[in-house]
Amino acid sequence: CPGCANDCIKTFGETGAGAYWETLAALAIQLDLQRPEVYFELLGICQRYGMDVVSAGAVLAFAAEGVERGWLD
Repeated sequence: CPGCANDCIKTFGETGAGAYWETLAALAIQLDLQRPEVYFELLGICQRYGMDVVSAGAVLAFAAEGVERGWLD
C-alpha cells in the first residue's frame, strides 16, 4: 500500500516476492499449501505478471476444489 507506515510487506526467497498476511491467506491457506517454497513461487509468479494475488488465490482454490469434486478435469 503506497505510503503505508505499517511495513507489513516482507521480501523473502530468490523470487524477491513481497509477502504479507493477505497473500498468505489467499494462497497458502486457501490452497492448503504445506511447503513455504511453493507459496513463495506462486507469489513470485503473480507479482512478476502483475496479477492480483488475492484474486489468483481464489481462482486457483476454486479450480482445485472443482477437480476434487469432479466438476473439472
